[in-house]
Amino acid sequence: MSPPFVENNERVAAHDSRVRYALHLPPAELRPSGGSPVVVLLHGFARDHRRHLGNAARFASHGLAVLTPDLTTLLTGERGRRDNVDHIFNHLEWLRARNADPEDALHRQLDLTRIAIVGHSAGGAIALEFAMAASETDSAPAAVVLMDGVPWRETIDRIRTSKAGNRVLSLRADDSVWNNRGSVREVERIWPGPLTAIHLPGATHVDPEDPSSSVANWVVGSSPADQRSRFARLTATFLASQLLASADTERAFERCLAELVERGEAVLEPLTPRDVGGER
Repeated sequence: MSPPFVENNERVAAHDSRVRYALHLPPAELRPSGGSPVVVLLHGFARDHRRHLGNAARFASHGLAVLTPDLTTLLTGERGRRDNVDHIFNHLEWLRARNADPEDALHRQLDLTRIAIVGHSAGGAIALEFAMAASETDSAPAAVVLMDGVPWRETIDRIRTSKAGNRVLSLRADDSVWNNRGSVREVERIWPGPLTAIHLPGATHVDPEDPSSSVANWVVGSSPADQRSRFARLTATFLASQLLASADTERAFERCLAELVERGEAVLEPLTPRDVGGER
């Protein structure tokens, strides 16, 4: 099999911000004839895109193109939220331009009618904000994945009046100070579109990272490698089921979840009616 395409670089995004990124494309043999669907993968607070390069490579092995950009500061409140949402719109427009350019290595390699967004920790809050902002645009994501997402109170307030219909998968670690004691449960209760909520018993807040860091593992704690991989396995198969949409990809996610549930390594959370959305 041919090697995957990997680009590591820096670009000028919205508001003249310089943003480092990595772009992974699947090996040529795995790319769909109409181009690979696009996944934007967002890191957490005080981290950078390098903490998800292993995840990006795994998702690309399922036939998906994965952009992992750095987020700009999350310490500036509402401005930081708006800037990061603007950057995602800008990243997607940049990919569209490259996909249409016959001189570019990405020419006709991407399918930007099929988009998903994945966020870890505070990146999950940005993913939700983008899903709501993009809901009536050509950048609306078909799927959103929260990898132990930590929403801001303002994000939760916006969800209460949102009509976003994106399908959401919420993967939650054990409650801790690092995930604000599982505050994403409130999103799981009120998201207006279809949502599947899964608790991964024994998982810690840094388990979604690949690679993580020794300092984060020491401070936050981490699970054994086979346990850490639950986030990546469920996310990869879910994304394939939503973006590649074949009977095989749908069964792959169902099998992955069923195996973890049978071993007690995943719990499918019940959601009440408005609770609004869930596989309700």
